[in-house]
Amino acid sequence: MGVDYRVFYGYGYEISNEKAFNLTPEKYDELIDSDYTQFLDGYSDERRCFFGITLAIVPGCDMYKVPVIDDIDYNNFKDMINEYKNIFNEPPEMASHYVGFAVT
Repeated sequence: MGVDYRVFYGYGYEISNEKAFNLTPEKYDELIDSDYTQFLDGYSDERRCFFGITLAIVPGCDMYKVPVIDDIDYNNFKDMINEYKNIFNEPPEMASHYVGFAVT
């Protein structure tokens, strides 16, 4: 079994450990199964993650020119917001652009 390192660029929300730990087991399962969820450390008990639309992934040790992305697919964004509301039972704040490093 190998270790996968990657950097991702996305538009969405940072989910804290506390917020993830406060979910019911059923809602946490939904978070895990969501296509919008990117956990940062797949080898620890930490549940901090990114929830949103992944715009680019940079595998391994490489460089990537980050494009200016102002045109996010509205239907995909709407689906992501609805899934967020369903999992966390609250409306989200304003989404932000994130660059994250993930180990899976």
